[in-house]
Parts: sequence; C-alpha cells; structure tokens
Amino acid sequence: MFSSEEILADTVFYNVVSPGNVNRNDFQGEVGAFFSNFSGETVVITELGRWVLHGNNQSHTLSVYDLESDVLMGMVEVDCKGVNAGEFVWGRLSTPIEVSPNQVIALMSSERSGGDQWVNAYSSPRLPGGGEFIGKEDIGAFGSATRVEGGELTSTGGWGLTHGHVSFKYSSPVPGWTKEGNVYTTNGEYFQIRSAIEDSSSGDIIGIPEGRFFWDRGISINRPVTLQGAGIGETIIDIGKDATPGWTTTLISLTDGATLKGISFYDSPEAKNNLFSTGAAKDWRVTEVEYVQQGGQGGYFGFIQYSERGLIDNCVITGDAGNAELVFVRGPTNAWDVPNTLGSSNNVFIENCTWNGSGYVCDANSAARVVVRYNTINGGIKVDGHGVWSNGGPQLGVRHMEVYGNRWTKTDGAWPAIEMRGGTGMVFDNAADAENASNMAWFYLTEYGVFNNNGAFYPNFQTPADYPIRDQIGRGMYQTPGDWRTAVGQPMYVWNNLKGGSAWPLSYKVIKEEALNHYRSQTGDENASFGWEDVVRSDRDYFRQVHGGGFDGSSGVGVGTFSEMRAIVPTKVGVGFWVTDKGEWNETNGEMPDGELYRWNGSSWALHYVPYLYPHPGFGPRVPSDPSNLRFK
Repeated sequence: MFSSEEILADTVFYNVVSPGNVNRNDFQGEVGAFFSNFSGETVVITELGRWVLHGNNQSHTLSVYDLESDVLMGMVEVDCKGVNAGEFVWGRLSTPIEVSPNQVIALMSSERSGGDQWVNAYSSPRLPGGGEFIGKEDIGAFGSATRVEGGELTSTGGWGLTHGHVSFKYSSPVPGWTKEGNVYTTNGEYFQIRSAIEDSSSGDIIGIPEGRFFWDRGISINRPVTLQGAGIGETIIDIGKDATPGWTTTLISLTDGATLKGISFYDSPEAKNNLFSTGAAKDWRVTEVEYVQQGGQGGYFGFIQYSERGLIDNCVITGDAGNAELVFVRGPTNAWDVPNTLGSSNNVFIENCTWNGSGYVCDANSAARVVVRYNTINGGIKVDGHGVWSNGGPQLGVRHMEVYGNRWTKTDGAWPAIEMRGGTGMVFDNAADAENASNMAWFYLTEYGVFNNNGAFYPNFQTPADYPIRDQIGRGMYQTPGDWRTAVGQPMYVWNNLKGGSAWPLSYKVIKEEALNHYRSQTGDENASFGWEDVVRSDRDYFRQVHGGGFDGSSGVGVGTFSEMRAIVPTKVGVGFWVTDKGEWNETNGEMPDGELYRWNGSSWALHYVPYLYPHPGFGPRVPSDPSNLRFK
C-alpha cells in the first residue's frame, strides 16, 4: 500500500516532452500562460521556471499576476547563463503564492526584442511547432498569454498551451488518496478523485466513500477505470448550478472502457445539469447510479455522441420536465451505410433501470442504434425513436431500436409510452398497466414529415406520394453510402405488446390539412385524402401481430412453437414468427427457451433475429469482475 504523499512534493506543474521548433525573440514585454485552478483546493506555488533554449544566456523576471485585478502576487529572477538547454531554470519565491479555488493567474516571463529566444505556442501542443507537454492536470490548466510592454494581459491560444515555456512547482495540494492493489481510496472531494484518475491505470477502481459531496465542475474519466461509490443513497453528490454550462456540457465524461458505478447524483434546482457524456467512446458503462432532476430543468442523464456501444444498467433515474430527453443518443455517423447491428453488442443498451417522474427514457436521435429492455417506467415517460426531421450532426433518422420487456406502471393522465418515428427494429413483450381503452400510454408508429415542412423536409410536407420518405419506418441500409434514396426496405417487427392485459392498440395523430392539400396538389385530385396506413403501412413498413385470430401467414407476426411455424406456408413475403421453444439468450430464464424471430423469405422460414445476451455481460476485463463486494467508507 502506498499514498499520494509519497509521490508528490514540490511537484512540477508542466514538464516539456518536446519543446517545439517555432522560436521567437521579436517581442518586447512578457510571455507565458494563464493558469486556472479548478482543483477545489488552494494551490501553493513555491518556484517559478522558464524553459532554456540553445543560446539563451540572459536573465528574466518571472512574475505572477492575478488575472482579474492584474495585481502582482510574486516574482523571481532567473538567469539562463550556464544552464543546459532543454531544461527549466528555476527560481524559488521568497514567499509562496497561494492561488484560491477557481482563481486564474498569469505566469509571465520578461522578454525583449533581440534577446533570448523563447518557444511560440500559438498552435496546439500536439501539432508541429507548439511543442508537447505533460502536466498535473488534476489541479488546473494552462493557456498561453502575452503582454506587450505597458499593455494588458492577453490570451493568445487555447488551454494546454504556454509561451516560453513557463511552469511552476507547488507544495500543495497533496491529493491524499491511498492505493492498495488496484483500488484507490479517496475522501470523495473533487481534487482527490481527479488526482487518482490521473494516476490510475487500466482496470483500476477509484473509490468514493459514503457521504454527501458537492461538485461544481466537470471531471473526465479519461482511461478505462471505474469510478465507484458506496452505493445508491450511500454516496451522494450534489451538482453545482454552474457545473455544466450549456446543453452539451456534462459533469462526467467517459472514455473507452470507463465505468461509473454506485453513486447518487442530485441536480441543482437552479440549472439544467447533465450527468455524463461519452463522445465517440465505446465499451463504457454506467451502472447502479441514481440521477435526480430538480426544479423542472430537464437536463440529460446521458449525452451519447457517435458511440458504437455502451451500457446503462440497474440505474434509478428521475426526470423533472416533460421535455427531459434523459438519454440522448447519436450513433456512428456511418450507421446507415453499413449493415444493421440488431441482436449484437454493437448498440447502446439501456436495461434494468427504473424511471420516475417525467420526460423521455431516450431520444434515439441521428443514426442511433439503441436497445431499451427490461426497464420499469413509473412515470409518463416515453421511449422515442427520433425521425430525421429536426435531427442534426449529421441529418439522419434513428437507425434502429430494440424495445422489449419494459413495463409502464402509470395508470392516470394522458401520455405517450412508445413512439417510433424512423428506421427499423424490434418492439415486443412490452406491457402497460393502464386500461386497454384508456387515453394514455399511447403507442405510435408515425412519421415526422407529415407534420413538418421544414428541417429535413423543407419546403414540403410528406405524403404517400413521397414514399419512401427519408429514413422513415421500414427503411434500412443505404446501398450507396450517404444517399438515403438508395435505402433498402427493412420492416420493423412488432408483437406481443399488451396494454391492460390485452393487445396494445396503435394510436394515431391528426394529419394536418396542409399535408392533405399538398397531397391533392401532387395527385391532381382535389378530393384526395390519406391516412396513416398510407404513410407507414402494415405488411410493408412494419409487421405487427394481430391478436384475437389465428396466424395464417398472410399478414403480420405469429407466435408459437417451431413446429407450429413449420406447418404454415405463408402467402406474404416478410411475415414474421416468434418461435417460443427456441433461443437461449436470457440467462435469468433458467433452462426455458427464450424465443427467436423467423421471417418468411418467399420459399422458407429463415432465422431473422435473436436478442443479445441478457443480462448484458459488460465489456471484458476492463469492467471489474466483482466490484460489488467493495465498500468505501
């Protein structure tokens, strides 16, 4: 066992990996960097340093200023003469400088035209010319700065850059975590956690103890490790109102293989907080996490951009706004150009979660590939497959969804439960407790373009004359990459969904008169009209089980044993049959068969779909094999 105190003492904030090759000595004034302290602790600076280049032999004043007031906080004189090129020359402050949490300072080196050369760092530190650095980013970040002699401090580049180069040493904060084996134990405060993450390696666990903590800024789990609390209701983090400014910023960002586990998060009632984001990372997991929205703010639980696969499981999520798209998903940008991933691990999974309050379980947005299974939904909260109409980044509809085994318990009010508005998928074995004839728990198979003549459909409403509508229900892979007009037909299959114990009926929205008028113009028939079955058509765009009668293979989806299916010779290509005595994918079902879907291809029944293994097994050795036995107190 060892502790962070054994590692850090008068630590160098930034070390130079490669100095860069764009050198200057044509500036009169000061060059250096801003430093923003986001550690949550006071940073005590003990020494200041300037990088020495070949030929440097002059003295320089290194000064620290408070950025807001431009007040000098401390200074040292360093002499480059006789110092080896390729290292820092350091000067110790007579009195250490204390940088308060959230304070921004400027560390500047005096330079004169025609004097010693210094490294220019306008470009990214990882691009030619600007150099590359390695820093203790658990306490803060640099951003390059200059001051013309007699002028004001000016930012000259993004964070991660420094002119000069300049750096400092600091004596505190010292993180204070301990590590035994692959487990870090922290005090739950922001700095210790960030420091442990920065020190960690693949497969490590960063533990947060029982207790209640306040985080007012974001944190990155930037390696395949687990950030784990003592459990829901045991480790509680209150999110500050300024922690996630903007609709795409989140408290926690996840990289490939990162896991978030065993923590309760409470939104600020004063701000729209967003909990986690993934970018294009894959193999991430959010498990046994509670998220509570407050104040009707409607932020995201998860903001998932372009991810190939990930897992949200065994979480408790409470939405507090009707428009709260609790899990917002965009899929890989090429999802429509490649074969579907139905039944595979290459999807975003939302399973075994409990949903309370209001909002959406998910907005499966542009190119999204989402599986929503075995969730308990206690509020008027819908599962949404978003059509192309308003989607951006890129402008594509949901690619496909698998929605099964979910239960809606709410029995009052008027609200949608399932709304599919594009792509293909499988929707089965869902149940709503509401009475079958009640005006609630609506189930839609619909199309945005009938209601909108803007966005992707500008300038016209969509009608049956436009079939196939862009990325509508029943469309599949583009034969020509990027060209939606070349999409193949790939129907959605819908079966064994119950509302109030009986077949769950489809709901329909009123078609706008503007769309009907456009259809009349298209057809040249002033009396022409159309209904939903003319836009999203059964046995073409989707196949749906019809309850109350026998299945003869002329329409929809049948349910029964393999032998019962084999006895039927359908007359309709594409009809489906859910075989109940085959399939082994649900490990909670013991030795009982779990079911699999067959499709009639015109001459025989062919296996069409088997759900992915349930419960989801996670993503290999990066996820701890049994983290549930760890308790952080």
